[in-house]
Amino acid sequence: MIRDITALAGGMNQFFFILSPKPLDAQTVVRMNRETLYGGAVVDTGGGATVTIPELPECRYASVLVVDNDRYAPVVIYDPGVRAIPTDTRFVMLELRIQVFDPDDPAEVTKVNAPQDQFVTTAASAEPVPPLIGDVTSLDTLREQYKSEDSTIRSANATMHDDGTLTAHVCSKALCGDVPNRLNTPESWSFIIRIDRRSPSVLDSTDVLPDVVPVK
Repeated sequence: MIRDITALAGGMNQFFFILSPKPLDAQTVVRMNRETLYGGAVVDTGGGATVTIPELPECRYASVLVVDNDRYAPVVIYDPGVRAIPTDTRFVMLELRIQVFDPDDPAEVTKVNAPQDQFVTTAASAEPVPPLIGDVTSLDTLREQYKSEDSTIRSANATMHDDGTLTAHVCSKALCGDVPNRLNTPESWSFIIRIDRRSPSVLDSTDVLPDVVPVK
């Protein structure tokens, strides 16, 4: 992935941006969100590096996840300004996410495109990442095996209960019927629940994940 991002960006220390929501059958990474526009950069932190986060409307979520060369994520950057990039490893990957309220509205997508170019990096060095040592062919084969049709429930399309909760039905229409918040599933599947900007009640485990109940 590091080499793919570097090639898409045109070199080290540069962002590339996905300009429109990715179709489910054309996702470069498993479980890409339809309500998110992504970007990425590979940065050489030798000598120091920064990333600039522009001001966005308060209601629009944006983040830059830093993933180091050991696949650890030392920090997620949310606040605007010029931020130092951690130097845990010399090479790091920046994963940019900007919220799209309605991925089916071209005007909304264009509104998100406008600030993308304001996310920039600066670095004192631009050495390329050393070649990967390993069986790249088997890795690519395994990645393709994991790719399948993905479904997403998001705030823009969910049907909520009066108390602010929702029930997700993870099954086929034939099995569950025409119920709200239904996610189509292939023969073999998994699911994740992602919580961005976690509240204290999540961090101290006051909030717990819901139980998964088999369909009968």
